Amino acid sequence: MKITSPECKFVVISNVSLKVMMFKGIGCTMEGHKHVFDHPTFLTRGQFEVYRGNEVHEVDADIEPTAILIEKGVVHKIVCTSEVGVGTCIHALRNGERVEDIVDPNDIPHFNAPQEGLTPIVMKDFDDVSSAS
Repeated sequence: MKITSPECKFVVISNVSLKVMMFKGIGCTMEGHKHVFDHPTFLTRGQFEVYRGNEVHEVDADIEPTAILIEKGVVHKIVCTSEVGVGTCIHALRNGERVEDIVDPNDIPHFNAPQEGLTPIVMKDFDDVSSAS
């Protein structure tokens, strides 16, 4: 079976970056990686296995949407175990390597039209899940 990656869309609001992941199909996987800072991932639809270091957690977001803390320096990956899944990684935008280096919201340009690398998300994009395969 070929492992697929989720479709990702990014949006920036003030000094927060959201990566919305649409998992299409059983086995669709956000590959293992780690970060320099802690961040939450909010799983809002579908069933998942969440790997954090040596731990595996089963999440059924259809029963209860779940926020998971992803600790800095810990390799993590998310595997969808249902036909469709939706999750969002939430990151503070930083301009340095210290916890307090969160970008001032006044330094973020506001935009009304899509810019390269930043796509305003429209949730209706995910309303039609019948195309999941």
